[in-house]
Amino acid sequence: MEIYLGSCQSVFKTCAYANSADGHAEINLSGISPGSQLYVRISSSSMYDPMTFLFCATSTCPDHEVITTTLQGSFDYEADISVTGNNIIETSSIVDFDAGQEVILDSGFEVKSGAIFHAFINGCGGI
Repeated sequence: MEIYLGSCQSVFKTCAYANSADGHAEINLSGISPGSQLYVRISSSSMYDPMTFLFCATSTCPDHEVITTTLQGSFDYEADISVTGNNIIETSSIVDFDAGQEVILDSGFEVKSGAIFHAFINGCGGI
């Protein structure tokens, strides 16, 4: 089984091979953005055997995310319940906080001039 992500100009490929004992193959796609389009290629040495495929996607989205470090760059923090910021977002940074119920900006939270900050209330994978 092969998973492709991208376009004709730039393709990322990762592979997995079925375990002969149970027939399962697992591919870890951590770091892939929600909503990304994936292409799956499955091949077999027995081309005419009937096959059944089951795809399962899971997320390691935390219930709560607390950000206390200074951020310089591009960041996306997501949580099922809340994202709490007690940090500084530096100039030229782009930062998203995406929570299912609340975004909390504690004393000490600061967005420097020239930075972009977004707060969303729609939870993991909701942007």
